[in-house]
Amino acid sequence: MADRPDGLDVKIEQLLQATLHIGPENRREQADVEYMGNLNVTTTSGDTLVIVEFPAGNNSVNCHGRQWETMEFLMESQQLLATGSSVFAEKLSPEGQAQARRRLDRDGKSHVHTRYVLNLTPPEEGDVLASQVAQMSLSDGVRNWWQSHFILRVSEYLVSGHDDVCPQHIEAMLSEHKIEEEHRGYKDDTVSIGGLECPPSRQIADYCPIRHRAAILRLLMAILQGELVLNSAPRVATIAVVAKSLDCKRVVADFVLTWLMAELNQNFIDINTEDALTMAWTLKIPAVTYVTFRLLVVEKAIEILDRNRAEVAKKRLSIFERPRGSVGEEPETCIQHAAQRLAQRAEQVLTQLRSDDVHTYLGLTQFPEDNPLLCQKILRYIHSIVDAARTQTMEFKFTVQYDRNRSRYTSKNDLLPTDRIYQGLSPAQRVLTSYFWRSLFMLASSYDLLDAHFGEPHVELPPSSSIGFDAPDVMSRIHVQIHDFHSEFISAIGSLESKWVPQELEVNIPQTSPLALGLSDEEFKFLPLWAGGLDDETGAVFTPDIPDAERGFPIGPGPAFHTGDTILSCDDDDDDSSTLKGSEDAATIVTPEGTDTITRGYSVRATLSHTTGQDHADAELAATAAGLSLTSPQRSRAISSAQDTTRLPHIDPLTALQDDDEWMLDFSDDEDLSDDTEDAE
Repeated sequence: MADRPDGLDVKIEQLLQATLHIGPENRREQADVEYMGNLNVTTTSGDTLVIVEFPAGNNSVNCHGRQWETMEFLMESQQLLATGSSVFAEKLSPEGQAQARRRLDRDGKSHVHTRYVLNLTPPEEGDVLASQVAQMSLSDGVRNWWQSHFILRVSEYLVSGHDDVCPQHIEAMLSEHKIEEEHRGYKDDTVSIGGLECPPSRQIADYCPIRHRAAILRLLMAILQGELVLNSAPRVATIAVVAKSLDCKRVVADFVLTWLMAELNQNFIDINTEDALTMAWTLKIPAVTYVTFRLLVVEKAIEILDRNRAEVAKKRLSIFERPRGSVGEEPETCIQHAAQRLAQRAEQVLTQLRSDDVHTYLGLTQFPEDNPLLCQKILRYIHSIVDAARTQTMEFKFTVQYDRNRSRYTSKNDLLPTDRIYQGLSPAQRVLTSYFWRSLFMLASSYDLLDAHFGEPHVELPPSSSIGFDAPDVMSRIHVQIHDFHSEFISAIGSLESKWVPQELEVNIPQTSPLALGLSDEEFKFLPLWAGGLDDETGAVFTPDIPDAERGFPIGPGPAFHTGDTILSCDDDDDDSSTLKGSEDAATIVTPEGTDTITRGYSVRATLSHTTGQDHADAELAATAAGLSLTSPQRSRAISSAQDTTRLPHIDPLTALQDDDEWMLDFSDDEDLSDDTEDAE
């Protein structure tokens, strides 16, 4: 017992130290708590009685130790309607008011004589409540974001606010003061996540009905005063869902955007990307939606390109070990489609960079077409640069930098070195990293590699007499050509790098992993219209594109879209079905009604001929030479030209048809050739 006063004195001293520096932000928070607790007293004028009921029998208290109880206060209906909320408009309509009055009579409050009654108490059961609970359930990343004050030195007034149910307010302040003392003098970002313990006061529920109702009150205070205190990630995540449910997104959107873009707190976007996207999607904040969409699409595309995709999908970590969260069905659909496109684009760019037509892909004009030997030499040089970038190992200094950044969301004891992760990536996956593009640009810019490849002993020169130049002149000219090519090559690679690794994003986030975030319009188009995409909620943007026709326009009547590019095969033996076989240039379809011959870009139907004998044989020979087929009635199947043992000289079908006036190329569905076989000869 004798030690108790000393122990109490120590705690009092610690508490005094913890509350010694009370700045304007702290006073703002204190005023917020006081004002919300006295809403039923301070707001005494207005034509609308607002009611928010708290669960009966709850003993929950706020940071000041005051118990949460039902709030009834007055507001002006014009203020509520000015928000543009369809929910307020419906509840203040005659039908909505009749329902509200019946509820008042049932609760024994028929004495209320205000013009309007607005009961915003969340339902106690039903689908609406279930949906709201699911949306307001906080992720681990949101609940633990208070740690960012110690790990990243984010302002405590942005992230250290206590939960609305705070029975251990004093203990929470003391524990935070203790952590500050233990890490005093440390560098800003050297406190590892694994080095922080979560005190009981920070172990909050994922959903709390008190937090839900308190968020409703704060939304109404924002309408009344134009002020909203957001001092923690749980409060921000909850107020966003409440604003959506009451159709008041515009009231809180700017406050949430300010919170997300605050200095150092931008790390929330990079670390808790799914939660940031959910907030931005809910409140329709385009800038944050764009940058979070970039991050999640690239991560998903790398997963799609993984050889062990099924195993990767089971993990709760991204490729660079960022803890993954979840998003709603609508944004998830957009991410999946965009990631598929991005994965295809990554493979395509790698194929293009290693093709013999790479100079065309890069737009190189300084390509010596008049010197085939030098062209081949240049192509081998470009391919060698690309191959070196594909297989490059990550330099140690970059590994240290990325490991240091990634330790902001992964314990150092569980951290897999970034270079080991990079080493396990396929070439197509590496295209989706900034390190690949940095390596490619550095290799392309290296004059040592250029000299090693184009040194004088290695340049194959034609005889000087054959081109009319002396050997020194030819050598000088080749050196100029190589120099011009290399300058343009460096510029082209730099331009390509800037597209895949943009220097500026919509939100200036401190990126922690080496992801290449250069999405194109092909990926962004899956976003909704309000975010700059093409999704108009009809689903059209998610349907596969119709392939271009061979001739640039559709051939044949609808409803099918015939391109003349793809020929299917059919092996059904049903007499009523059609039979289709063919080669790359032409194929025939035999049906009981006649024969369709499909060539590259054209379709001609031939009715079965009744002509027999030599006339028919001659007509069939002429048609075959033209790339077509007049199948005799006795044969049940068309024979592909690829199966014919007789090889005829290739004749362009279009040319053959144009030479004969009887073969009318008007793209009609039926061309009756049965009576014109003699002319076909």
